[in-house]
Formats: sequence, C-alpha cells, structure tokens
Amino acid sequence: MSQSSIFIPVDELKAKERSIQQDRNKMRENLLKGPYLYRKSHNTSSDEFKGNDMITVYIASGIISVMFISSFYAFIHLPIVWIMPIPLTLFILMSVSYYKAVTTKPGKCINFQPKCSEEEKQQAIERETFGKEHGFKIVDIGYPTRYCTYCKSFRSERSYHCKKCGCCVLRRDHHCPWIGQCVGLNNHRYFMQFLYYLPINGFTGMIIQIWYLVKQMQTGLGDPSPGNVFFIIFSLISAMIMFAMSCAVASLTYHYSYLLLKNMSSMEDIELVRYECLSHHKVPHFPSYDIGALKNWQSIMGTSFLSWTCPWYNENKELNQNSFTEISLSSIHID
Repeated sequence: MSQSSIFIPVDELKAKERSIQQDRNKMRENLLKGPYLYRKSHNTSSDEFKGNDMITVYIASGIISVMFISSFYAFIHLPIVWIMPIPLTLFILMSVSYYKAVTTKPGKCINFQPKCSEEEKQQAIERETFGKEHGFKIVDIGYPTRYCTYCKSFRSERSYHCKKCGCCVLRRDHHCPWIGQCVGLNNHRYFMQFLYYLPINGFTGMIIQIWYLVKQMQTGLGDPSPGNVFFIIFSLISAMIMFAMSCAVASLTYHYSYLLLKNMSSMEDIELVRYECLSHHKVPHFPSYDIGALKNWQSIMGTSFLSWTCPWYNENKELNQNSFTEISLSSIHID
C-alpha cells in the first residue's frame, strides 16, 4: 500500500468542510425562525422512561415506616412518654400529606381552546411542529397560544407536557418520582405540606434517638443482650440517616417555598433561564404571576391556618382532572 493512499484527498476534505458549514448555516437559519434553542443532546430516553415510579414510592414509604418504628421504640424507653401525642400527631400529618400527594391527580389539560384567532392557532401549531421536527428546545412561555405536539391539542397557560405522565399537566411544577407523578395544580399543597413535615419529623426522630443513646450510655448499656446492643447500633445509624435526610429535604423545602412565595413553578423558573439565553425571536415580555407573597402563598396553600397545616382539610374542592384553567396574559403583571 503506498503512503499516499492513507491520506484523504484535499478535494474530499474541502467538500466535507463545505457540507458541515452548510449544515451549520442551515441550523442557524432554522433557529432564527422561532423561539428555539439548540439541544446539545437529543437523547430523551430518560424523560420517556416509565414504570418504576411506584417502586420509589414504596421505598420512600418503607424508609419512613422504619424510621418511625425505631423512633417509637426509643421514645417509649425515655421518661417523656407523656408528650407522645406531639410527635405522633406530626407523624400522622406527614403520612397523610404524603398519601394525598401520591393519590391526588395533579390535573390534566384536556380539550382546551384558547380565545384567539384561527391564524394565531395555526402559527402556534407550526411553531411547535417545526421546533420538534428539528430537535430544538422551544421557549414559548410568553406566547398566549401554545400547542402540544404530543397531545395534539392546545395547552393552557402554565401547563406543560410530561412524558412520564403522558399528558399536559395543569400548572405543572415538576415530575417527582417520590410521589410517582407530577406536582401540579391539585396536589401542590399536599406536596408542600409533606416537605415541611418531613424535616420536622426527621429532626424530632433524630433527637429522640440521640437521647435514647445517651441514656443507654449513662446506665452502662443497661441490658447487654444481643438484641439491645443491635438496637443501640441501629438507633445510631437511624439518627445519622434522619439527619442527612432532613437536611437534604430542608434545602428542597427552602427552594420550593421561595418559588411558591413568588408564584413561580419550577418549570417557569427553568423557562426563565432559557428565555434569557434567547438572543432572537423573543416575545415582548416574560410573564410574571407574582401578586404579593401572601396572596401567592394563599393561591396554593389556602387562606386559613387549618388549610396550611391539615392535609385532610381543603377549602376549595379539587378541580376535576379533565378541567383546565386559563389566565389571560393581559390580566397579570408583566416584568
């Protein structure tokens, strides 16, 4: 084999470079045709993976149950049994809020018809279809008319499609594997209550476990039987797990509380970052639904203290899962 045969001809290299440059120019032209961002990766297998969310729910339920049993055992060996109703009530509130977050449907956006002209509807369909065909990320939050290419229908404001749930979710915040579905309009309050109660229960359980361990150390380990020694070790491990879990969830609670007080969902927070990355085809304004911290809180959590704290109490009847809500862009504050 001659040495020259291992080299690619110059003309072929130039042709490839021209082809690559043409593809790049074409992509730039397509990106400029709408509110599109380029996807670095087109792999959406992780978004479309289904079927294992309930396993996560069972795991979470198991962890909570084991932590409660271990804390209860330690608690009854302490000289403070008379205050048992307090941690027991906190645990019941946490369990009910978690159950409600798991079993309450977030709400689907079905058969929504925007109040706009047929031309605007057609533009929305073309905008979404073009972006999907080219693998672009579509940043259309500021458009009054939005179309879902998966559901083949229009979606209301603040609604987003979830590939795992297979539908557009009303006021979608995010898909949470720990509750096995999306956090949306109907179950957002229960999700927030669970986030508040979990760290409280975790830190309470940790204090009980540590108190029990200190008591055992002061009495010289008391009963040196294998069972008692095992539980002492188990209590130590449980206390460390509770501390780590409570700190992690507390940080999430802070983040979601911050968004709640701004009346912004996680999806809208993400869309804001994407919107700021757009250098072309921006809508005139990025919508803001902020109506004041108190009213923002009440819009999700309710207006009474009972509604804030009790997951089984609901001031307003939950929306039917087939219902939808529409908020006109002209009626909200614009940044």
